[in-house]
Amino acid sequence: MNWWLYGLALTVVLAGFVSGINTLKSIRSVKYLQAEIAWQQPAISYWKYETTNMIAITINDIGLGFLTILLLVSAVNSDIFAFLTRSVISLLLSLLALYGIIITTHRFGSTLAFHFTRGWIHRVSFAICEEGLLYGGSLVGWKSFSHYEIGPDDGLISLYSSHSPSIRIWVLNPPPESYPGVLGIIQKNLPSVPPVDSPTSWQHSPLTLILGIVIMALVATLPAVWGFLHGQNWVWVYALAAFIIVQNISGRIMTTFDGRGKYPAKQAMTK
Repeated sequence: MNWWLYGLALTVVLAGFVSGINTLKSIRSVKYLQAEIAWQQPAISYWKYETTNMIAITINDIGLGFLTILLLVSAVNSDIFAFLTRSVISLLLSLLALYGIIITTHRFGSTLAFHFTRGWIHRVSFAICEEGLLYGGSLVGWKSFSHYEIGPDDGLISLYSSHSPSIRIWVLNPPPESYPGVLGIIQKNLPSVPPVDSPTSWQHSPLTLILGIVIMALVATLPAVWGFLHGQNWVWVYALAAFIIVQNISGRIMTTFDGRGKYPAKQAMTK
């Protein structure tokens, strides 16, 4: 039994957690050279205002977390790190297993930081210009959005996805002195109702996003569970491959539904 791998994993999880907090602080404090209006707003509740995205993100993170645990336990229970009889191939496999443990547990730690500490970083920097919305060092162009909405609560402005106009993807809460200017720029670039020709088919619905993430998570994790329950020593190989594939595909699905798949965000000019 390779119990030392649990110590390594715990260390990397903690490092990922700290890294996740620092990343959140960094992207929430960027200042922009092309900003016409910049402001800081309190952290909002994603579950309250961006529910569809948060359901999809959480399901995806649970699936990736499950693969991480299966990879770790499978590697611990395997003989891949038996150093007495070492061939070149087994050495390479050992390095691959270590790589898998490190990247998955680090991502697991940063995910925990996102879900449990984002509400503690209260000031979030936003900016706006004629080209689009500025956040996290990126410029999200107006083509990524279908329309805007005043609300749902007082002082808020909601922006909806161009791919799926029923999904709210940004909620702005500028201070009272900035609110008229921010709303004015948005009104110049976006309608207040979904476009008449906006996509309404089931492929663009919030339910499709959630079901797609659920199916992908199940397809990825169930074979790993089956292999683990049947004592397969190489479950960690499958779990690592599934983790990488799911992370890549889920990222593409999420950016498609939030409007940045067809209209990718650009690097913003920052101070």
